[in-house]
Amino acid sequence: MIFIQQEQDATLTIEQAKNLKLSFGKYKGTTLIDLVHKDGNYCDWLYGNEKTDPVIKKALMMILEDANNQSSQMPTEENTEKQE
Repeated sequence: MIFIQQEQDATLTIEQAKNLKLSFGKYKGTTLIDLVHKDGNYCDWLYGNEKTDPVIKKALMMILEDANNQSSQMPTEENTEKQE
């Protein structure tokens, strides 16, 4: 079982991470990307919980890193004014 988790960790894509569905709790059936938008506090709790599957933790981290990368690539007002 540990080998399967390590393999999933290594091969998880950002799209798979976003579409991963919870199979437990009050958000059962919810994809992680939807959960990130709905309840950030729950995501924090989920990530910090020692019982949370490592694949879910990795997926949450990937989603947050992807969001940070996208926001840093968006043009700011200052950058668009300089281009005009």
